Amino acid sequence: LWILFSLHAIYDKAGKHIMSEGLVTDIAERKLKERAEQAREISDAKNTAKSQFFASMSHELRGPLTAIIGYSSVAKDRSASSQKRLDAASVIDRSGRKLLNLIDDILDLSKIEAQKLTIELMDVNPIELIREVEDTSLILAEQKGLAFNREFAFPLPKIIRTDPTRLKQILLNLCSNAIKFTDSGAITIKVYLDNEKITFAVCDTGIGLTPEQIGKLFRPFEQADKSVTREYGGTGLGLYVSTELAQALGGEITVESVFGEGSTFAVSIYTGELSGVEMVTSVPVPLTHRESSANREFHKSMQALARKNILLADDDDLTREVISMMLEDYPFDITHATNGDEALALMSGNDFDCVILDVSMPGKGGFEVAQHFQQSNYQGAIIFVTGYSDLPCIEKCLELGSSYFQKPVVEDVFWQLMVDLYIEEDLKPVYRHSAVEEGAEKNSSERFNIAKLLEVNNGKTQQVVKILDRFVKSSQTYSSKLALVGSSQDNISDILHIIANDL
Repeated sequence: LWILFSLHAIYDKAGKHIMSEGLVTDIAERKLKERAEQAREISDAKNTAKSQFFASMSHELRGPLTAIIGYSSVAKDRSASSQKRLDAASVIDRSGRKLLNLIDDILDLSKIEAQKLTIELMDVNPIELIREVEDTSLILAEQKGLAFNREFAFPLPKIIRTDPTRLKQILLNLCSNAIKFTDSGAITIKVYLDNEKITFAVCDTGIGLTPEQIGKLFRPFEQADKSVTREYGGTGLGLYVSTELAQALGGEITVESVFGEGSTFAVSIYTGELSGVEMVTSVPVPLTHRESSANREFHKSMQALARKNILLADDDDLTREVISMMLEDYPFDITHATNGDEALALMSGNDFDCVILDVSMPGKGGFEVAQHFQQSNYQGAIIFVTGYSDLPCIEKCLELGSSYFQKPVVEDVFWQLMVDLYIEEDLKPVYRHSAVEEGAEKNSSERFNIAKLLEVNNGKTQQVVKILDRFVKSSQTYSSKLALVGSSQDNISDILHIIANDL
């Protein structure tokens, strides 16, 4: 109840107080109108920021898509010099990584707003995680002539319990921002313990921030100010998503900055009591020789297998192409289907040892097809492939099938599935990143990598060019769709999922 109470004194001619007069007014309706107006102003401000964000996002997405389309024609030009084609491939690689980072942030925003963000906790080596962050960030730093350093305040726990994909996403975002806003000097990652928290601090010698700018940093759709957007680009989304991810991991992001001198963004993750936890006092040497030796034995074992018949059902040509190339040097006969109905038709009269099903296909999806297979007493393995990582989808995959992997197809994860199906325990290779049973998800910087694509296809450049050619044609379609989307968010999530899957 809102009321306005006014009281004033009444005096006689001699100035003597004779009485007081009061007035009580019901102002509830006025207050409701004021609140409605304030809410409208806040809503308008948010909508304006959102509209600016989607306009910026469309611009940011079209940039790397344009680079991929343009430089792919150079990479395919046989008359061009080897160096020129290599430079073009490098641009495509960088553009693809940038594109996937943008898409990951946007898709995570939709999960955050829908309160569907999932966290997969597992044992993580923090030093190895920093190595992976450095591998990606060092390339970007060197392109700007910046030094990239890492400092460990030992002792540190050998293992922490967290979501490696999300933590790495946060650190890559912080490093990317540090590099973007630093023109000279160095980027340094510092790792240290603070009570029952482990802190990863990203320090730069860049432009720095004012207190007013810091106040805007962690709001969705906003950057420090409009001049930053004009000069450096970006969507103003990364820090907001990173902050939400840090909170989901039981941590926080803090910032210290001196305008004109640089900034330090630190993410602190709760570790709990560390008594009894194994600690390390130096950076261990990677076991690359042991890994490569084990992997050679694995490939020999795969080549010695009896022939297997595989049904591969996916409406995405690129996914089928990549999986087929991975399998072609081994004794696998692959039959293709472009939708669920084709898969069911091929099932009759054929004896498949394994079925790989895309969850989302025109007509009957992968889950519906799998149910038909089970009803017909199919005894082989059913593996799902999906572009989504939400928990209900994963649970459904494991309920109806033997296993699953996520798009885009990652070599280590895919081969781990083949290992689990067909290779004896003592012959399994050492894969550092392949814990598919733990729900491991690849960071975008690992998913788009031309050097890795060549490795997956045993150096067959013509096949890689063929894949790139298909992606370029798809990219032209994406670019046209994004141009039509403009500043509207309608259907944007669907477009982004398709691009991410192809990458």
